[in-house]
Amino acid sequence: MPKVSDVWKYFIKIPLEKKVQCKECRKKYAYNTEVCSTNSLLRHLRLKHRDKYNTRKNNDEQQQTNQDQGKSESKDEVAITKVNLKINFRHIFTIIGEKN
Repeated sequence: MPKVSDVWKYFIKIPLEKKVQCKECRKKYAYNTEVCSTNSLLRHLRLKHRDKYNTRKNNDEQQQTNQDQGKSESKDEVAITKVNLKINFRHIFTIIGEKN
């Protein structure tokens, strides 16, 4: 599934006109469904609705931070699992717990 930009929260597609309309100021922009670029929409938000653009940008940064934290936790879990397996193998334990 292709990634969908969150910029679409601020715009409405008007398929019959091949345009999109800003929900804030009602300005319309041409939209090519084959290219699907959101650059002009992002530029409009940045220049005309700075508060919406900043909110969007802050949300993106927060999501990236959360994803990065999830990755480091996963690496730690793998490291712990490897240590447990080495200990279990050396001492010939037969009970190995599975992480939920």
